[in-house]
Amino acid sequence: MKKSTSIAIIICVLVAIGGLLVGSLLRFPPSENQTTSKKTVTKASLRLKWTLSAGFSGVIVGKEKGYFSSRNLDLAIKSGGPELDPIKLVASGADNFGIVGGDRLLLARQEGVPVVAIGLENEHSFVVFISLAKSDIYKPKDFEGKTVGVHHDDTYTVYQALMDQAGVNREKIKEVSVGWDVAPLLENIVDVYPSYIINQPVILAKRGIAVNIIKPWEYGTEFIGNVYITSEQFLKDHPDTVQAFVSGLIDGWNYVFEHPEESVDIVVSQVKELKKDEELALLQALIPHIHKSGFMMINAKNFEETQSIMLKQGLLEKSLNLDTIYDASFVKSYYENVKK
Repeated sequence: MKKSTSIAIIICVLVAIGGLLVGSLLRFPPSENQTTSKKTVTKASLRLKWTLSAGFSGVIVGKEKGYFSSRNLDLAIKSGGPELDPIKLVASGADNFGIVGGDRLLLARQEGVPVVAIGLENEHSFVVFISLAKSDIYKPKDFEGKTVGVHHDDTYTVYQALMDQAGVNREKIKEVSVGWDVAPLLENIVDVYPSYIINQPVILAKRGIAVNIIKPWEYGTEFIGNVYITSEQFLKDHPDTVQAFVSGLIDGWNYVFEHPEESVDIVVSQVKELKKDEELALLQALIPHIHKSGFMMINAKNFEETQSIMLKQGLLEKSLNLDTIYDASFVKSYYENVKK
């Protein structure tokens, strides 16, 4: 009798405790952060155009500040290079996202490569060509009779178009393959070096080295800037991951716009060989070229002028359906949610 009474008492106590727990959960449900933390974390990778620098501050800061991880995205940021083509790596599935010049995307789509743009970083290409100030090279026509450094990325597409637009005879030019180390120009191995207006000219100026800057857009060659890409298959299979990437990236760049010096500190802390003063100068040169209002917004019109130039120069064989080479829905979704 005593034993059965004890059991009954224990059961009553357990039921009471259970009721209290249920009531507590109803009154104080798990916070959004608590429920989010239980979701599966997705791994993805971004292939840069080149090595880590302040030019990629948005994604580096975005990762450091948790803008990707808060969306359950574990993003690996990978350096690019001559043998690390973001288009090939994204198309093959080796990487999930990439940064390329918009003209490179057009060339890839012409070849049937299934990659699409999901955001636009800068409306106009940063590609320029530089020569030492002591040289007599000030315009494209001056390239004739000189040694010109080339590398086969978006700078090469712009170079081809510029030479044609400016009526330059390339048979009179000695073209030499170069990397992203500006040493060949400084050592007089090449007379002209392909560059970005927000990069080498800025850093060389900080070092007291004067250069002439030949700007393609002053000769009618104005190309679209950098776009972020993913593969058609990845976009179809993992739209939530694409949304997390786009949203985290926009948040990252918005933080950079407001805190450039802190952002450079973050970049330099991760890449020890970088110099803060040079990287800050680079970032300060870059920010005015990025459209902050509606950052990453993209549409077919962004590609029209570039396609027109490339068709005229024979770099594209036929017009592409520009509406099929990008997907603006993820950027639009981000801004729609911000407004709520």
